[in-house]
Amino acid sequence: MKKQLLFLFALVVAMGTNVQAQSLKKLYPADAEVVITPLPFAWEKCTPYLDPVVDFTWEKGKGLPLFSYRDLNGLLKNESEEDFAYVFRHFELPAEGVELLAVAVERSYFIRHLLLVYKDGVLTDWLEAGFCSNDNIAMKQWKVEADGTVEIYSLKVLGDRSVLFDDNFGSIRVQREDDTYQIDAKGKFKRLEKVKYDARDYAKADLQNKELNIWDM
Repeated sequence: MKKQLLFLFALVVAMGTNVQAQSLKKLYPADAEVVITPLPFAWEKCTPYLDPVVDFTWEKGKGLPLFSYRDLNGLLKNESEEDFAYVFRHFELPAEGVELLAVAVERSYFIRHLLLVYKDGVLTDWLEAGFCSNDNIAMKQWKVEADGTVEIYSLKVLGDRSVLFDDNFGSIRVQREDDTYQIDAKGKFKRLEKVKYDARDYAKADLQNKELNIWDM
C-alpha cells in the first residue's frame, strides 16, 4: 500500500477555549477505585471496557464535544443529552504529573472516543481518538505507546455522499490516514507526523470483521 509522509514537524493541537470540564480530583466519586491501565495499549475492536466504568456526565464534560456520529464520514452528529459518556481507561504517562483518560460517548449503537489530558489534575487538552458502531465498523482507532506517544488511525470516506453505518453497501472508497502525536510536559498534544495512504475500496464485510483493525487493513 503506497503511503505519503506529509508532516515531519511538531504541530500543536489546541484545545477549545470554552472547555470547562472538571478537575481530575472531582471527576471520580470519593469512594471510586482508580484503575490504571499499563502501557502500551491498543484500542482494538474487541477490547473490553473496564468494569465498573466511571460516569462522565454532561456537567463534568461541560464544554467538551460529547456527541457521536451516525455515519462513516463523521459528519452527522448525535447531539443530545440522551447520549451517555463514561471514562473507560486511565493512563499515567511518562511525563511528570501527566495523565490520559479515555472517554466513550454512546448513543444507541454509535460510539465515539475522546482522549483527555490532565496535567497535575487539571484538564489541559483533548483529542478525538475513535468512532465506530456496535457492528464492528471502526472508522477511527487509537493506540498509546509505552513512551506516551498516541497513534490515531483513520479511514476517510471519499466523495460528498454521507454513508450511514446501517446503509446496505458492498464496498466503499476510503483513504487511510495515520497521525502520530506526542503529549508534552505541559499536557498538550503535538502532532509529529501524518501519513496518507493511497485510496482504495474497502468491502463492508472487511470493515465489519472484528479481527481486522484499521492498522491491519
